Amino acid sequence: MLGILFSIAAAITNGLELVTHRYVMVRKADGLAYAFLWMGLASLVFLPFFVAEPGLEQELQVWAVVLASAVIWTVLTLFYFKAVSLLEVSTNIPVSKIRLLFVLFLSVMFFGESITTEKIAGTLLIFIGAVLATWKMEKTKSDPKGVPIAIITAFLISIAFLLDKYLVQFFTPGTLAFILFFLPSAFLFPFVLGKKKEMGSVLRKNLKPLLAAVVLASLTYFFVLNAFQTTEASIVLPLLELSILVSLFGAVVLLKERQNLKLRVAAIVIVLVGSILIGKSV
Repeated sequence: MLGILFSIAAAITNGLELVTHRYVMVRKADGLAYAFLWMGLASLVFLPFFVAEPGLEQELQVWAVVLASAVIWTVLTLFYFKAVSLLEVSTNIPVSKIRLLFVLFLSVMFFGESITTEKIAGTLLIFIGAVLATWKMEKTKSDPKGVPIAIITAFLISIAFLLDKYLVQFFTPGTLAFILFFLPSAFLFPFVLGKKKEMGSVLRKNLKPLLAAVVLASLTYFFVLNAFQTTEASIVLPLLELSILVSLFGAVVLLKERQNLKLRVAAIVIVLVGSILIGKSV
C-alpha cells in the first residue's frame, strides 16, 4: 500500500514537472544548458543523503549498472527536452506513455514480474491513446519530428527505471538519487563549457521555473525510488501515468495549449484507463 501512495505522490509532482519543463522550452531556452543546470541543482538536493550514507562499498557489477543507468539518464534527458520543445504537452503525454509497453515486456523478461490480463489490456489501451495523440497533429502547434524523439525517450526511460529498480536494493533512495543526478550533470559538464552565455540566459530568464522543476523532479524521483522498494515496476510506473491529469490541466490553463483539444483529451482518457487497469493488478 505504501508503494501505491508513493506512486500517486510521484504522479502529482511529475505532472507539474512536465508543464514546468514545457514552459521553459517554449521560451527558447538552450536544452543542453538547461539540462546541465537542472540535473546539477537536483543533485545538490540529495547531497545530504549521500554524505550521511554509512558506506558505499558495492561489488563491481553494481557500479557497472550505476554507470549504465547514469549514461542512459544523460542521453534520455537530452532527447526528453528536445521532445518537450517540439511537442505540446497534450501530445507529448500520450506518446511518451508508450514506455509502459517497454516496461511491461522488460520487467517480465528480466525481473520475472507477473503478467496479467489487466496489464495486457492496459498496455494496449495506452498504445491506442498514443496513436490518437498524434492524429491530425497538423492542427496543433506540435512538430511531427518530436514523435520519434518522444518514442526513443520512452524506450530509454523504461530501461533506466528498471535499472534503478534493481539498484534500490543496494542504495538508499536519497543516495541513489544523488548519484544519478550528479553523474549525468558531470557527463554534460564538458559540453556546456562553451555555453556560459546560454546558461546565464537560463538563470536570468527562467530561474524560478528552473528551481521549481528541480524541486518537482527531486520529489518525483525520490517517491519513485521509494515505491520501487516495495512494489513491482510494472505497477509503479503505470500509476505514475496519473500525472497526465495534472499535466493536462497545466497545459490548458497555464500554457494555453487548446488546439485539437477534444482528440487530445480522448487520448489521455484512454491512457488513463489503461494505467488504472494495470494498477488494478496490484
